[in-house]
Amino acid sequence: MTVPLRIRLDGFSFSKSQAKVLRTHRNYFQFRIAPIEVTAEKNQLFLRHCNRFEFGHHYTDLRTFITPNSRFLPVQGLEIEVYDQSKLVACSYFHVGQQSICATYCFFDPDYTEFSLGNFTMYLEIELAIRLKKQWYYTGYAHQRPSQFDYKYNFNNLESMDWVTEQWVPHPRQIPQKRS
Repeated sequence: MTVPLRIRLDGFSFSKSQAKVLRTHRNYFQFRIAPIEVTAEKNQLFLRHCNRFEFGHHYTDLRTFITPNSRFLPVQGLEIEVYDQSKLVACSYFHVGQQSICATYCFFDPDYTEFSLGNFTMYLEIELAIRLKKQWYYTGYAHQRPSQFDYKYNFNNLESMDWVTEQWVPHPRQIPQKRS
């Protein structure tokens, strides 16, 4: 079963390891935040990212997830581009609502897996949400059983949707185990 997750930003703080990733990556990588724009360069990076997965060959175009209209529908859509010098190595998309920011999609160069660039872009999105005085950052969903989405459980102030009561409830931070 899928589990929708969000972070309550009032009183939120990054863990020591998350703060370290933010500091070290800011010194190594360059990034920019701009309105969503789908380009051939991003599409190529998306395809490289997808080919890491068993199901990856099913995807042939970034526009499967992000369209030109994503920059303003359903609300303002922004992207974070991450560069190593002039090389695009990661891109994440998110949408900005009145009270929240919602992560939409992220992909990165498989040669940079060790840098956890997906986490880095999430941290940047959370920082932006705090600066914009939003109440929540929606990470997307995870699963009740171990999956590739377990990294989303590794946050302070995490809440999950209780499908029975239809209420958001506190969810304990869980540091994901390394998958073999």
